[in-house]
Amino acid sequence: MISPTTRSELSFETSILIGMSNEVDWSGAVVNRIGKTVRTLRGARTVQWLSDETHAVGKRVAKASISELENGNRKVVAITDLLILAAALHVHPIQLLYPDMPDGQVDALPGRSVTSWEAAQWFSGGLQQSAILVDPDIDPGVSAWSREREQLQRRINRVQRSLDIRTALDADGRERYQADLDEYQDRLQTVERHIRALGGVVVEQGRI
Repeated sequence: MISPTTRSELSFETSILIGMSNEVDWSGAVVNRIGKTVRTLRGARTVQWLSDETHAVGKRVAKASISELENGNRKVVAITDLLILAAALHVHPIQLLYPDMPDGQVDALPGRSVTSWEAAQWFSGGLQQSAILVDPDIDPGVSAWSREREQLQRRINRVQRSLDIRTALDADGRERYQADLDEYQDRLQTVERHIRALGGVVVEQGRI
């Protein structure tokens, strides 16, 4: 007869093994997805061609490594290889990770299934709150703030061009444009303060 203590220990060990298996399955699925996408994008061109293309980009990925990746025999993919392969295949790196955008389901993290577009947005800093995040109330981070900064800069440039071009605007029209410009500039300053506080680098008027 198995004692309660032994039974508890066995249950604990089993849960650890299951957890490890799930982690391995998820990691393997990510690598296999990348490999299949590389194979699809390579098309009729040879593995040697792709290896030569990576060399032209700046870092050769060996022919054998590419074949292992495409055939599902790689356990990991270095981020450097991911970047080089994407450049050699003339696609964004995110496409190798999430090829089924926009609506294909993918486990962005173990047990967290979302659409490929959501996963891609989260990976690139465009998604602040979703089922992917462990704590959706934390600061969205430098990437998300940087994205908002870019959007604000575009808006500021657009409004500024309107003010410069439409010199014949009536006083009320110019006031509305100027009010929008002031609002965007105030928000931009706030966003840049957040970026600096998080350790990001902001260049303003030629100074960091």
